[in-house]
Amino acid sequence: MKNKLWVGALGIVLLVAGLGIYWRYREVNRAPQQLGVTREVFFKAGDWVQAKNVKFKVEQANLRTDQDKVRVTIRLSLHQNDQTAYGQIRGHRNFLENMWCVFPYRFSTATEHVFDKNKQRIHGLENLLHSPQPYTLKFVGSQDDFAGRDRQARFSFLVPEKHSYTKYSLLLE
Repeated sequence: MKNKLWVGALGIVLLVAGLGIYWRYREVNRAPQQLGVTREVFFKAGDWVQAKNVKFKVEQANLRTDQDKVRVTIRLSLHQNDQTAYGQIRGHRNFLENMWCVFPYRFSTATEHVFDKNKQRIHGLENLLHSPQPYTLKFVGSQDDFAGRDRQARFSFLVPEKHSYTKYSLLLE
């Protein structure tokens, strides 16, 4: 009699646990999935680029190679609305998280330093959003990575659009 009671109780516990796991699995997977980069759009320096939540212009791009480093300087003006989601976080306005200097199929690097119009280094998101434009972004990569690239080096800005990204790229060479 005791064994039947234990088996029945164990069966009920397993059934409830199974239903709970099934419900949680459906709940987690109900959220839309990020599709990643769905398209790449090339633009030229000096042209305004209008995306869904942001309008930007690369005023000047400079690529300089030293003995062991590659230095890229980008001068950028940018206007964004409040509906941004950089870093896959709703309302997150730090666009620097989505800007990269890319040596295709070899290396990508994030911004090393950011300066405002007055050549003052910018620290922190609030200072970034309220600093005078244009911004100057500085990227540094190694000469080995630059030499080993398969295609032209580029500056890329991933702009979120619902559940995917559009990659806006400026060729640097």
